[in-house]
Amino acid sequence: MRGGRNDKLILTVMKNIKINNYPFGPFPVMLIGATVDGKSNFCTAGAGGCVCHAPVLSISLNEAHETTRGIIETGYFSVNILSVELLEKTDYCGMVSAKETDKSSVFDVFYGETGTAPLISACSPGFLCKVFKTVDVYGFKVFFGDLLETWANENALTDGKPDPAKVNPMVFMGANYCRLGGIVGKAFKAGKNIQL
Repeated sequence: MRGGRNDKLILTVMKNIKINNYPFGPFPVMLIGATVDGKSNFCTAGAGGCVCHAPVLSISLNEAHETTRGIIETGYFSVNILSVELLEKTDYCGMVSAKETDKSSVFDVFYGETGTAPLISACSPGFLCKVFKTVDVYGFKVFFGDLLETWANENALTDGKPDPAKVNPMVFMGANYCRLGGIVGKAFKAGKNIQL
């Protein structure tokens, strides 16, 4: 491979690591919230994110989850971004089913201005979405939601925007929860020095 005038010759050897049976990641760790039988419920998820330049988020949940049922019945869901400090509670919500365990008291929750899906007070940011499309994929429901509200704790903001160092979010990689290392560059600025 040949780089720019000042680049050294770099040889890269790629290897098929053969883990196609399950996406390895990294993926953001999220708690998806929905109202189920009148109570707040949360499911740990690692499949979801932004879809396009419009304010739209997607999430993917197993059809068997009670949270999935709550989203189908109400038409709303929340996406809560977790800090590493919430690791144990996050994993717990992925280990137990609302069919046997009432998870409504795991977190302090609030309902946004529309009062539809629960948001977690300790999570920042938290997003409230209204479903406009659902797609079935191999036993999962992929929900596409218009982003209605974005909530954040003031202590997780810098200049009015979520600060990654203060949010301290987790990502999934394989079967592990991992932390981010910090900002390494600015989008649409870091590549300006490349001349082809």
